[in-house]
Formats: sequence, C-alpha cells, structure tokens
Amino acid sequence: PVCSNASQSSHEPARLCDPAGVLQDGGFMNVSAALHSFGKHTKVVCGGLQSKMGRRRDCDPWYQTFQLGVAVLKGEELPRHSTDPNSLQQLANYIMARWDMMPSYNGVAVSPDDSRACPAAAAMLLVLPDLQKAYLGSASCEYICAEHGGPEVVLAVEEKLLEGVGGIDEVGAEDIALAIEDGIKAVSKVLNVTGDAPLSSVEAEMTRSRRMLNKQRGWMDRIQRSDTFWLWSQRVLFLAIMAFSIFIVAAYIYYGCIQSGKPELRRMGR
Repeated sequence: PVCSNASQSSHEPARLCDPAGVLQDGGFMNVSAALHSFGKHTKVVCGGLQSKMGRRRDCDPWYQTFQLGVAVLKGEELPRHSTDPNSLQQLANYIMARWDMMPSYNGVAVSPDDSRACPAAAAMLLVLPDLQKAYLGSASCEYICAEHGGPEVVLAVEEKLLEGVGGIDEVGAEDIALAIEDGIKAVSKVLNVTGDAPLSSVEAEMTRSRRMLNKQRGWMDRIQRSDTFWLWSQRVLFLAIMAFSIFIVAAYIYYGCIQSGKPELRRMGR
C-alpha cells in the first residue's frame, strides 16, 4: 500500500507523502514548511468530554497539537474504483495508523502510550492531482472531518488544481504545491473555530432547551416547598387585603360624608 512506511514519508518536521515525486524538490520543501508551521501554531482542546464525566485533576482539558498529514497520490497508484469517499476514508485511516497519528486502528492499538491520547486531533489530506480531486479524512468529526469542515478544505484544494495548466510537469507541480498550501490554510481556518469548541462540547439545541426547562421547574419546585416562600406569600396577601380595605373605607368616608355635607348650588329661575 502507498505511504505505508517511512521511506515514502517525511515524519519530521512534517508528515508528507509523495511516492511518485509529483511535487518535485521545491514543492516538497514548500509543503513541508507549511505543515511544519501548521504544527507549531495549531492546537486544539482535548479531554473536554472526560472532564465532564469525571472530576479528577488528570481529566482536566488540555491543549494538544493537531496532527495534519498530506499524501499526494496519482490515480494509477490506487486500486481501481477506490477513489470513492468510503475507500479514501479507509486509506486515510490506514496512513494515519501507520504514521502513529492515532492510538488504534480497527480496534487494534498502534500507539504504545495512549493515556492522554487525543485521537480526534488528527486528519489526513489526500490529494489526487491527475483527477483534480482531494479528500480530507479523520478519525472522527470532533474537530474536522469530511462532512464537518472538510468541504471547505476540499474546495480550496480543488479550485487551485482547476486553475493549473494541466499535466503533472514543472508548472503543474507548482500548482499542486500551492493547492496543498491552500488546503492547509483552510484546515487551520476551520480549527480556529472548532479547536476551542469541539463537537462533544457543543450542546444540542433540544438538549439545551430541555435542560433549561428542567432547571426552571426545579427552581419553582424548591420555591414552592420553601417555608419562607409561603410566609412571605401570606404577608403580601395580608398587606394587599389591608390596603384594599383602607381604600374602601376612605372612599366611603369621602363620598358618603364629605361630599354629602357640601351645600348644593341651585340655579334660581326668573
């Protein structure tokens, strides 16, 4: 399988695979530099869900570098009819597992220490320049995946590929490198939004409404069961009755006594 060993990839400072040499030396160096810069400046919050489920100190959320890999593949290097999304996702998972970008693959541990692993903080960008196609695969949609943020990345890469003059020659290699760099920038842009608010920490609207309703009902129940509530309710009711009674008495005195005692002015006719 392509990109399955270290001789076909560059793990340090960047995770980049170009087995056919499509990028050539200059493009390979530029993409490697872009990936290295991405790794230095892109971190995401991990452990948010574990922090909600437990109160131990070692379960507090932490920041971790997001791992992004790039594989540049020619259509002939892939098995026939294997460029559909499901096949490309399986290929992305395989490469990430081989490059130790996720702690397990198909339920089998591939990383020796996953005590504080954040498997969702990794993605693989597959670029097929001769097909003018790209795909972003990841282990989950916690931060970014093919359905969540991936379309923006794919669009950025494919638009640049379509601007090329065609053919994988010297000019085409430069266009491919620029397309990949645009894809890396698009991933960074998505993670600037989702990195601090992963999918597991975003509460669904229905869940939020139900939680707020239950909280309001609980607050009302506590008030109604409180002795203080009933004491003050009785006081307010008593004061209201007293005020109403005073108003009735005052009105009776005013209209019954004061007004009736005033002499009436009668108009004398001629």
